[in-house]
Amino acid sequence: MTDFCYHNTALVEPADLVRYAALVEAAAPYVTELSAFPLPARVVVRAVIPDQYIDRQAEHNAHLTRLALAGLDADSDAAKRAPALVEEARTAARAAARRFYPLCRAAVIIHESADPELTIIPEVYDRHLHPTGRQLITVFAHQLTALALYAHYPELAWAQRRCNALDSTLAPHRRRRPAALVPGYGQYVERLVAKALGGPAVTGPLPDEPQPSDLYTQLRADPDSPANARQVDQGEQFASVLLDAGGQPLLHLALGREALYPTDADLNDPTTWLTRHQAAVTQTTNTTTDDSGTAGDR
Repeated sequence: MTDFCYHNTALVEPADLVRYAALVEAAAPYVTELSAFPLPARVVVRAVIPDQYIDRQAEHNAHLTRLALAGLDADSDAAKRAPALVEEARTAARAAARRFYPLCRAAVIIHESADPELTIIPEVYDRHLHPTGRQLITVFAHQLTALALYAHYPELAWAQRRCNALDSTLAPHRRRRPAALVPGYGQYVERLVAKALGGPAVTGPLPDEPQPSDLYTQLRADPDSPANARQVDQGEQFASVLLDAGGQPLLHLALGREALYPTDADLNDPTTWLTRHQAAVTQTTNTTTDDSGTAGDR
């Protein structure tokens, strides 16, 4: 049983916070059932205003960069440049969050000395996203999936920063892209939740539901928008292929071993990952078959 702890830092009306809380808690059972990852024992949910979100995103990225660099060889160039790289991460995150915060449907924030949290920006919902209850349940399910993954594999939170340093001398197509795994699988689960709630398995409003603001639509179309990162769709496709090939055990394998994180080439064609790691795929599939009698169950 997950203990949800709510913080009304945005000072929204109590009735609104109660509504958001009900939708978060409605999403939780779907995540547990459909993602096959248990939620953490405690989940902090914080309502913030945009400036608070921007500050928290900046510190979140600085903290994760610090963690990634701490695990590198002390003689490596990245480790030696750690203070500058942490500050660059903080500055870049602040600029991106300030520019694109109207697109933030919800976010996971990881702190240095506090519980990870699900962060929501009610102002975005009121002014830009105009979500229905159905939409918010899917949005919260996406982010709760990320919290569940990080609870099981904490290193995934900073894996991309670490791989960037370790793979910097490799050809681009061989560089690992674990940053696609968490949002990609979150989007995969989000579609399943949307389907379970009724209607097409989409990750946005249905034609008969309130549509986003013009600013939201403009920012969503911006080539620099985080919402347009190809890696999210690629990560979703990668997760789907692995689930079809070996079920949850194979996905766990890819999520939990740094050496098995997908490369750029793998994200473009997940079958290349299956081919390169055929021994692991076969072992995992055999184990799944022995345990359940059928391989590839989700």
